[in-house]
Amino acid sequence: MKRKLCDLVWISFVAFTMLLGGCSENVQEDFLNENNIAEMYADSVFLGFEGDLIYPEVIWGNVDTYLRAFERMNAYLKLKDGVLVWDIKNGGELNISENIFDYITGWWSRQNEKLNSGDYKLEIQENGYCIIPTKIKEEPLKSRVGQFLIRGQHRYNVNILVQVYTNARPGNSLRYYIENLGDPSLFSPNLFYGSSSSYGRWSYNCDNACFYSSVITCAHNEILGSDSDLRGGEYWEKVLNRNGLPLVSIMNSAYCQ
Repeated sequence: MKRKLCDLVWISFVAFTMLLGGCSENVQEDFLNENNIAEMYADSVFLGFEGDLIYPEVIWGNVDTYLRAFERMNAYLKLKDGVLVWDIKNGGELNISENIFDYITGWWSRQNEKLNSGDYKLEIQENGYCIIPTKIKEEPLKSRVGQFLIRGQHRYNVNILVQVYTNARPGNSLRYYIENLGDPSLFSPNLFYGSSSSYGRWSYNCDNACFYSSVITCAHNEILGSDSDLRGGEYWEKVLNRNGLPLVSIMNSAYCQ
C-alpha cells in the first residue's frame, strides 16, 4: 500500500515548505503571490492517480505525486481580505487529476469556513501560515492528551487520537502528543485499524511522516491544523501537516465507543 520515498522526494518536500518561508509579521497580504509560476512549473507533466484522497492509504500510497501536484497548485494560492483565494477552476488547467484538485481546494474551502466564522484567524509564520482559534484555550496537560498508542488497544487508540484532533495546536509536532511515534516496530510508517460495530464501520490511521526521511530534524510531522469532512455515511476527523497530508485520520470515531 505504501512505498518507500526516495530522499529526492523528501528534499522536494522540504524545498516546497520553504517556498512559503521568509514570511514575517510585516508581510503584506499578497505574500503567497510572490512566486513566478511560469518559471516554477514550466513542465507540463500530468500529475495524477486514481482513488479518493479522503482515504489515507490512497494519498500516502501516492505521496510523491501528490506533493508535486500540491506544489503546483499552491503557487496559485493567495491571501485576500483575510481569506485564502485561488484563481484556478479545475485540475485540467494545471494538468493535475481532478481528485487531487478537489481534495486540496476542498481543504482550502474548509479553512475559509473557519476564518469566516470569526472563531479563527490566519497567522503568518516563518514557514507559511496557520489558522488558529481566536480564543486559545489552555492546552491540556501532555499526559491527558496521551503519550502512547498501543498495538491492539483500538478503542484506547481512537480516544487518544480524537483528543489529539481536538486539542493539537498548529506548529507542534505530532510526536509531542504521540511519544512513541518514532518506534519503527509500531509505526512503519503507520498504525492502522478498521472494524465495524452495530452502528457501522470505523477506522483510525496514524502516520509517522518522518519515517522515510534521512534528515534528523525532520519537520514533516509538524501540525498545521485539524480538518473534518462528511462523505456519505463517513465522518472523517483529521490532523494535517502543512502539505495537507493526513498525520491522523479517524473515520466515524463515535461508532467504536
